[in-house]
Amino acid sequence: MNRLWRGVAALALLVVMCAPVRAEADTAAAAAFIEDLGQTAIDTLTGTNLSREQREAQFRTLLAANFDVPRIGNFVLGQYRRQASDAELADFYDVFEDTMVATYVGRFEEYSGHGFTVGRAVPDGSSGAIVTTSVTTPNGQDARVDWRVRTSDAGFVVVDVAIEGVSIAQTLREEYASVLQQNGGTVTGLTEALRARLG
Repeated sequence: MNRLWRGVAALALLVVMCAPVRAEADTAAAAAFIEDLGQTAIDTLTGTNLSREQREAQFRTLLAANFDVPRIGNFVLGQYRRQASDAELADFYDVFEDTMVATYVGRFEEYSGHGFTVGRAVPDGSSGAIVTTSVTTPNGQDARVDWRVRTSDAGFVVVDVAIEGVSIAQTLREEYASVLQQNGGTVTGLTEALRARLG
């Protein structure tokens, strides 16, 4: 019995020793990802010759490729997510993406065209990083924008953006909690309320 126990213990130790270590995200790569994303957004979304429809289409492409919209959506739903079916969640994700596009694409129409500066990037958990940037606002002032990114199979994705320390995801979570309470506490109620806002 002792021999069997020692054998099992040795095998367990070998498995632990040989298991791949989950490395922290490469902060330099995370910073490069945000720099590329920011420059691409400026180059493709701030042109004065773009129609609103073209700007929305290009923004939606950038959003889908570089932001984890379902993950952000799950966070803003909070506890209400557990009460929703997969179909209800899928419907919410679609409307949530439409809402993000409608809310933020207009900012690029006003953007002054100045670039932005990527500052430091620090590890965030076991597979993420926070990249700090300085963005020039339309009135010429600089605003601090922190990008929270996570590694994915395709590289990095953005899971939150904080402007001057205020998290967009947290702000939406608080706003949507109020809308949920006003609409029966259901994800479907929230989805229909957001759809009505979109017109």
